[in-house]
Amino acid sequence: MIIKKSRVLSYFIYIILVFLIMCMGNYLGQKYDKNFDVTQAKQNSISSEVKALAQKIDKKIKVYILTNKKEWRTYADFFSLFDNDYNLELNFIDPDKNYLEAKKHNVSSTPAFVFYSKGKRRILYDSIDEQDFSKVIKSFLEMKNSQLCFFEGHSEIDLLSNEKKGGSNLFKNLKDLGFRLKVVRNVEDQCDVYLILGAKYLFTKKEVEELKNSKKKIFLALNPNEKEPNLELRSIFKQDGVVLQNDVIVDAKLSKDSGDATILDFYRSDHKSFSGAIKSVVRLNALSSIAIKNKSFSVLKTSSFPDSWGIQNFNKFDNDVEFRKEDAKGPLDIAVAIEQEKFRKGVVVSNAGFLTNQFSNFKGNTLFFLNLLDWLRGEDLLVESRAMIEEKIQLNPSSAKFLGWWNLVIFPLLSILFSWFLWKRRRS
Repeated sequence: MIIKKSRVLSYFIYIILVFLIMCMGNYLGQKYDKNFDVTQAKQNSISSEVKALAQKIDKKIKVYILTNKKEWRTYADFFSLFDNDYNLELNFIDPDKNYLEAKKHNVSSTPAFVFYSKGKRRILYDSIDEQDFSKVIKSFLEMKNSQLCFFEGHSEIDLLSNEKKGGSNLFKNLKDLGFRLKVVRNVEDQCDVYLILGAKYLFTKKEVEELKNSKKKIFLALNPNEKEPNLELRSIFKQDGVVLQNDVIVDAKLSKDSGDATILDFYRSDHKSFSGAIKSVVRLNALSSIAIKNKSFSVLKTSSFPDSWGIQNFNKFDNDVEFRKEDAKGPLDIAVAIEQEKFRKGVVVSNAGFLTNQFSNFKGNTLFFLNLLDWLRGEDLLVESRAMIEEKIQLNPSSAKFLGWWNLVIFPLLSILFSWFLWKRRRS
C-alpha cells in the first residue's frame, strides 16, 4: 500500500514538473521570441533588402512611439533588430500620462509611430513590422515632397468632410505621408500633380485647355453623370487615345461578394507596373467604361461579355437589366495609366467614390490610389514596396490575452490531463 502511494506521488510530481517545464518554455518563447528566429519567413530577423537600405541613409532617424507604457518593451524589442544597421533614436511617450508631449506630434490615434529624418515626417498607426519599417525608409530616400493640388468649385469630393461622401480619411493619409496638399480653382505653377476627384459640374473648355497646356500630371477620377456628363473633361486625354465614357457597368462575376451588379471587386491588374501590387481587394462602385486605343495603358478591366457590359442611359430603379444593342460589351477598361515617350502624363479612373470615407475601410482602395499616384510621380520604388504588403491578423486585447493564457497554461494543462486519462484507462 505504501509502495502504491509513493508511486502515485511520484507520478504526480512528474506531472507537475512536466507542466512547469511546458509553462516555462512557453513563457520564455513569448518573452524572448525575437532572440530565436525559427520562423520560415524570418519574421524576427531583418532582411538583406532592409540592411541594404541602411547604407543609403546617413542621417539619424528619430522615432517617437506613442502608446501605453505596458507596450513599450514589445516595441523596444522590435526596434532593437535594427540597432546594428540604423542610427535610431527611440523616444517613448505614454499619451495618457504625458498628453501635452504627445499632442506635439499631431497623431489621430494610438499606438502611433512617428519618424523624423532629413526634415521629413512619416507616421504609422496601430502596429509595425519590417515591411512597414522598410516603407518608411524608402519614403525618406525616394519620396519627393510633391505638391498635390486638388481642384474645387465643381462639386468635387470635400477633403475636409467627415461624412460618408467626404474625403477626410484620404486627406489624413496623404498628410501623414508627407505630401504638400493644396486646394485650387485654377492652374498654378507650383503644382506637381492636379487631382480632379468626382467633379459633378462642368469644367469649361477654357479650364480644360489650361490644364492641357500646363504640361502637369493629372489624376482624373469621375463618376457617371447623366445630367452634366462633363464631356470636355472626359476627353482631356483624347489626343492620347483615352476617352472616359458616361455609361454604367454591370458585372455578374466581379459583383458576387457585394451583391450589387454595379459594385465590383478587383484582385489583380494586367498593367506591368501593378501586376503584383494589388494584395487586398479593391472595391469600386458605379463605374463607367474608358475607351482606349493603346492597350498598354490598361490597369483594371471588367469581365468579358456576357458577364459584363456598359449600359447607356442607365436607370438605377430598373431591376430588369438586359443587354441592348447600343451597350458596350465587356471586357471594359475602368482604370488607365497614360504614358507617352516615357513621360507619365496621367491616370484616369472611372469612379471617384472609392476614395470617399464610405469605402475607406477597404484597405486595398487606399493602396491602389497611392500606387497609381506614386506611379504617376515616377516613384516606382514605393509601388514595389507596397506590393510586399499582406493583410495582418489584428487581435483585440481580450483575444490576445486569451491566446497568451492558452499557450502558457491551458494547452499544457489539457495535454497533461489527456495523458493522465489515457494512462488511467490503460491501467484499468
